[in-house]
Amino acid sequence: MSRVAKVVVLDNDKQRCIDLSQAIQKLGPDVVSGDFQQGPREFLEKKGTVDLLVVSLDPSVNVEELPEAIKDHPDPLIYVTPGDGQVSEDQLTYVKGEGYDTVAREIVKQLEDPPL
Repeated sequence: MSRVAKVVVLDNDKQRCIDLSQAIQKLGPDVVSGDFQQGPREFLEKKGTVDLLVVSLDPSVNVEELPEAIKDHPDPLIYVTPGDGQVSEDQLTYVKGEGYDTVAREIVKQLEDPPL
């Protein structure tokens, strides 16, 4: 990558958001993190175009309950969860890994080799 990739991490758990953001940042991308419960639409509008939007959720959270602003976001979207969440929506890619470093590597791999 010739330029720094911009990644946004949104999470419903502040500490997990920080941990995941730091793990991704170590691999190169520029990460902005935030709590999606605080107005995701405004949050994404302020950030402009991003290369990747990572939504990290507790496995008990249903994808259907994601805020509309996230579901309708045109940027590539990855749904990351440390558990066994079931994802049915087409635009969501499910990444599973043991620990934040593994998950971060999977996320960055998506930037280099986006899903078809």
